[in-house]
Amino acid sequence: MTIRVRTLASGSSGNASFVRMGQARLLIDAGISYPRICAGLLSMGESVEELTALLITHEHTDHISGVEALLEHHPNLPIYATAGTFEGCRSSAAAQIVVAGQAFRLGDVEVVPFRVSHDAREPVGFRFEVPGFALGFVTDLGVATREVLACLKGCQVLVVEANYDTQTLQWSRYPAFLKKRIAGRGGHLSNDQAGELLKRVAGPTLEQVILGHLSEENNTPERAIAVVRAALGGQKSVRVIAADRNEPGPVLSFQPRALAAPLPQQGILPF
Repeated sequence: MTIRVRTLASGSSGNASFVRMGQARLLIDAGISYPRICAGLLSMGESVEELTALLITHEHTDHISGVEALLEHHPNLPIYATAGTFEGCRSSAAAQIVVAGQAFRLGDVEVVPFRVSHDAREPVGFRFEVPGFALGFVTDLGVATREVLACLKGCQVLVVEANYDTQTLQWSRYPAFLKKRIAGRGGHLSNDQAGELLKRVAGPTLEQVILGHLSEENNTPERAIAVVRAALGGQKSVRVIAADRNEPGPVLSFQPRALAAPLPQQGILPF
């Protein structure tokens, strides 16, 4: 089984990512236009028609602006979201309601939604797992909670936000209330916070880190990558890249290997 991962766009102007595991073809968020989603998939030999499901992390516009157009063209595409997220989307479509901490299956893939700290109704990140491979996906969070850390451990691939450089945000032209919101518990992770998160969850299976949701004004890919590489220290075998805000990223391929570390028993997590 070859696993394929690609970010189609990642940032405040729009977010969408694609993951293929076995027969499951998953779109995570649809915050860009329908033509851009189609083009991003077509250029890697995939198609919207073959999507298994759309999973939505939360209802902010940069994650859902393309949902209605996507469903107009593909009304039978299953949507998975928490109740709060789906209510916030104000969509007329039906959705499969997911609950943080409760795993569900999409084909061969076990999916675990987990709560994140963000100023949305019921936001989540996702862990995707098949035998021998796990991918953790989390953007738009102001703090890495115990629950987040537990769900990201044992992964081969991690998609984690590194939104801003602390000093750049501090001296930016943003108004004080917006700076406070971005840096608060319901906002976004800084480069330093992303590095600390990755340092705490990185294990021997980790191969690839994709940094997402970089601020156009308060960060640069080079700065974010440098901070995270420094945090990972001696783990030189881990590849670190930054997702582009407006263009599809590289198509990354992986093979399952020794079984990914199982999640802790549910009673250990504060679900």
